Amino acid sequence: MEHDARRPDPPRLSSDPRGFVAEAERMTNARDIAAIRPIFGPEATWTSVIDGIVMTAAGHDEILRKWEVMCRFMDLREMFVRKTLVASGADVVVNEWTGVVAGRPNARGVEVWHFDASGRVDRQQLYGYLNTGPETGVARNARMFATSPITAAAFAFARLSVKFNGKGNS
Repeated sequence: MEHDARRPDPPRLSSDPRGFVAEAERMTNARDIAAIRPIFGPEATWTSVIDGIVMTAAGHDEILRKWEVMCRFMDLREMFVRKTLVASGADVVVNEWTGVVAGRPNARGVEVWHFDASGRVDRQQLYGYLNTGPETGVARNARMFATSPITAAAFAFARLSVKFNGKGNS
């Protein structure tokens, strides 16, 4: 594969994890599917969990197809993200992201990038929620009750128990 001088070198784990996260943000917001291929190793795996929907891929071709799905989705929903480095180590980078979906700044998530000895991504995990809000938000609690009534009831009971019984106040 010949290097395109207009495109920066593929991001790899180096002494600049912030630079890696910045380039990951750029690729995401630019929907730069072609730039994704060189950052992943040939046996890489990719997992994305968005609002409970799990997408997985293994190898370049599958990862590119799933990224294309994500990019088309982000275009349709007018989604843009801001990524911030949370932690990094010898072979891992963790970033948080916050985003705007259709003009609403309620999206947020975390990405974990694992790197092989050559500095290429061998596993990426993304966990995100597209419509977050405060725990007291009526709409979000109603949505939780509609989709997970036992969990919603347990949260409501726990909140009331702490509020009225004073438990949990240390």
